[in-house]
Parts: sequence; C-alpha cells; structure tokens
Amino acid sequence: MISSGLVLPNLLAARVSEDPQRPLIREIGGRELSYGETWQEVLRWAGGLRALGVGPGDPVLVMLPTSASAYTVWLGAAVLHAVEVPINPQHRGGLLDHLIADSGARVVVAERSALDSLERLEGLHAVDTIVLLGDDPRERIGGARVVHADALLRDSPPLTEWDAVEPWETAAVLYTSGTTGPSKGVVIPWAQAHATAMGNGPDRALRTPETVIFQPYPTFHVSGKYAIYNAALGRGQIVVRSKLDVSRFWDDIRDYGCTHCILMGTTAGILLRNAPAPDDADNPLTSVLFSPWTSEVEDFKSRFGCEAFSVFNMTEVSCPIVAGWDGGPVGKPASCGRAREGYTLRIVDEYDRPVPTGEAGELILRADRPWTLMAGYWRRPDATVAAWRNQWFHTGDLFRIDEDGDLYYLDRTKDAIRRRGENISSAEVEAEVLAHPAVLEVAAVAVDDLLSEQEIKVVVVEHPERSVDPIALTAFLRDRMAAHMMPRYLEIVAELPKTPTGKVRKNVLRESGVSDATVDLRPPAGGRLAASAHVKGEK
Repeated sequence: MISSGLVLPNLLAARVSEDPQRPLIREIGGRELSYGETWQEVLRWAGGLRALGVGPGDPVLVMLPTSASAYTVWLGAAVLHAVEVPINPQHRGGLLDHLIADSGARVVVAERSALDSLERLEGLHAVDTIVLLGDDPRERIGGARVVHADALLRDSPPLTEWDAVEPWETAAVLYTSGTTGPSKGVVIPWAQAHATAMGNGPDRALRTPETVIFQPYPTFHVSGKYAIYNAALGRGQIVVRSKLDVSRFWDDIRDYGCTHCILMGTTAGILLRNAPAPDDADNPLTSVLFSPWTSEVEDFKSRFGCEAFSVFNMTEVSCPIVAGWDGGPVGKPASCGRAREGYTLRIVDEYDRPVPTGEAGELILRADRPWTLMAGYWRRPDATVAAWRNQWFHTGDLFRIDEDGDLYYLDRTKDAIRRRGENISSAEVEAEVLAHPAVLEVAAVAVDDLLSEQEIKVVVVEHPERSVDPIALTAFLRDRMAAHMMPRYLEIVAELPKTPTGKVRKNVLRESGVSDATVDLRPPAGGRLAASAHVKGEK
C-alpha cells in the first residue's frame, strides 16, 4: 500500500513547504495559482464547508466546470475527510434528480448556470445548502438556501489543523456513464486515485519538474481528475481549459509550453486530417496518452515529434493494461497492450472459467496492492457484490489474449452482436468503417432479425468535408471484412447520442431499430447493389 505521504492532499501540503511560489495551475483566460496559493484556497474551502456542517464521510455534490476551483473544492472536502461527488454541471431533469437523490448530499457546490437546472426539479431531496460560484440574486432554490462562495470563504475561518488523509479513505465518488441503466457511483479510495495517476504514463513523461500537463477534460471524469495528481507527484504544473477546443489545440500547446496531454476518441484523427505544415514537429509536446489506442498513433508520433503511450481503463479500476511505456511502438495493431505490473488478469467464460488463448471472454482482474481498485458502488451493495463475484472484479468487457500476452478489446459484453451463429465485436466492425475517409464517427449495434438472430446496423457521422456513399462504403468494407461481419443497415446522423463523459449511448441506437432514415445495404433480389441503395420505406 502507498504511504500516506503520497495521498494527494498530504502530498500537496508537503510540496508547499518545499516551494510555495512554484506554479501549479494556470487557467487559459483565467487565474494562475502557485502551489502555495492553491493550498491556501483548499484550506479556505475546508473552512467554508466545515462552517456548513460538513464533516467526515459526508457527501458534497459538486457541479463545476473544469477550473482551478473544481480542484480546490475537491481537496477542501478531502482535508475534512468528507466525500466529493462531482457531476456534470449541465445535468438536468431526471438524471440530475437521480444523482442528487442517490448521493444523499446536503451541500451542493455549483456554478451559476446549474441553478436553473436545480430550480426546475420538483425537489432537492436532502439538499439544504447550495454554495454558488458566480452572481445570482436568488436566495433559495426549492427548500435549499443559496450561499455565495465569496462570502462563505471570506466569513469562515480557514482550516488550520487537520489529520492526514489515509490511502483507504474515499477520494471521490465518480458516477458511471449510465450507458445501459441508471448511473452508479464508484467509490474511489485515495490509493486507487494514486494508482490511476501512476498508470497514466511513465515518470519521464508525466512526473518531472519540467512537466506541463494540458488539461481540458471534465473533473467529474477520470480523464480530468488526476492531472493535478501527476503534477504534484513530479512538482510540475497543469494548464486548464474549460473545454477542449480542437481548433485551438496547437495554439494552446505552444502558447503555454505544454509537454503532455491526453487525446481521446476521434481528436487525434481530426488533428492528423489537418493539412501538414513544415512546423508540425516544432512544438513543446513530448508525450501523448492515447485513449483508446488507434491505428494512427505511429503517424501522430512521426508527424508531431512526440512519444506516445496508451492505457485501458475504466472508472472502477486503475489502468491495468498499458502500452508504449518503453518508448517503442504502442503495440501490435488493435492491441491495448499488456497487463501492468501489480495486476492479475484473466479472460473467462460466463462461469468464470478461463477460455483458451485467442478466444473471446470477459476480462476480470485483481490488484496486488489493497485499495487500488474501487471500494464498491455508492449505496449499491447488490451491484458491488455482482461486480466482485468470486472475488474478481468483472469489467463487463470482452477481450482476447494472444500467445505473447497482448490483450485485445473486443466489445462491451452487452454490445456484442450474435449473427448466424457467430459472435461479432461491434468494436471491430466500427474500426473498419472508421477507416473509410468519409466517416468521422461510427457506432455499430444489433437490430433484431428473425432469420439471422441479429443484423448489424452502423450509425455514421460524416466527415465535415466528405459524404458517405452507401454503395462505395459497401464496396470498401467488402474488401476488408468477413461476410458475416458486413453491416446490413446504415444510418447517417448529425451526431451520435452520448453520455456526459462522451461514451456512445448504444442502448438508444438499438432502441431506434430500423426506421425510414435507415439504408438497407443488402443487394436487391436478383441483383447486386450497383446504382442505388434501397432505403426502407421507399418504393
């Protein structure tokens, strides 16, 4: 187990004693805070929350955009041994109501725009106080009083004495994306937070005094949560943007001297599709964490002159699979990498029996060190027991492993497609469709069919400068895919439905089925698809 000195609040306090003037957080278009200024704000938040009656174990719901305040509120709750529950400040309606009720929080810390969403709810459950960052004349929302953060921090004495935070205490409760059902709160111990930060990449890339981490991701998600942890471990700093702006990406990297960043989803592909420039490699970026791995990693490294590595992770675990840490290629094509030291992985069938090498099964895992995987689901003992059955954490992901120990992600177990007796990975279908130059994003889902159990439907977002022709796409895929993997249906949409953390809501796409907007890619009876695609509903 890690020592208490490596728990982030304790670590940050130690860094302040070493060099309080050292820069830690720079907001693009906003504040700049040194280690010492950050810590003083943490203690002011701790004092303010304490004045509201927050104590050890109490949940504090936080609805803030990516900002310095999002970090100082988190750590202010931590030194009180309270539990931060960060959620998307744009949540509204039924989902927001569910999260408030499920968290059980009495205190909410929110930005101005969140007040409207809170006011529209029929009730606020246990909430009695909303701490507002920003100006608004309202003094009450429902049954809760509104307290202005500036006044609270000014009038409440900052915390001066506190007990060290231990590795087994809860760092935060992060809610899952809720792609298949109601969002569940993942209870993350500080030891897991540390292990996740360490799994983001090797020390040379992330944990040096010269490291400057570009951080445009939400702090209610693991992608944005641990940048400050890596900075504190190496005495580095972070550059915070409230939201990723791909059009300004290289300006931000150059203007702020950023040496490291995470690239998620299609961002790397968008950057690569920009016209090459002579100064592409003339930038301060030395390393990139790709999540997930893409076939374009090596092209990105070569063009922009940086090191690259990759991890497989989910909220409940702590980067158990890594690739590229040795500075070489990220891995075999389509591989996620290999098990990180300190984790035991198995690929099993529905009864937790190991499957033969090369065959698909669910990834389950354990960690060697205590408290480095989730402590459970918040207030969900039944879900916790189900996930930890037989004392292994069940990821719900389909993987296969080859004879060299390289691991390959295939699909979510609930997203796999069964067609004519074959199990098909939606991720593998998506990878081939995404290779078409006119496709920007894609999701493959199953639709029911009486003859083949299920058929494959691909839902596509077109590249802004290109159009997807169904006939050309079919021909393109026929040369790349086995016949049983070929999509039967195509639907082109402006955008894919996503969760607040950017995951595609495939349950919504499955429920939509085959509609009048769906193109049937099957050749008409007695011929082949030669001049036009048959659209369901057309005569």
